[in-house]
Amino acid sequence: MECRITPGDGVHVRDTKHREAGSLAFSVAEWQAFVDATKAGEFDLR
Repeated sequence: MECRITPGDGVHVRDTKHREAGSLAFSVAEWQAFVDATKAGEFDLR
């Protein structure tokens, strides 16, 4: 997975093994919410 932050455009995420599949785009606020939730353990499987 690779992420690219572009000023004024948000965050783009793509699979490095399948780059031809394109990328997903998120606003900075959406990406920050995901990062915060990950740090808080909201996606832990236990």
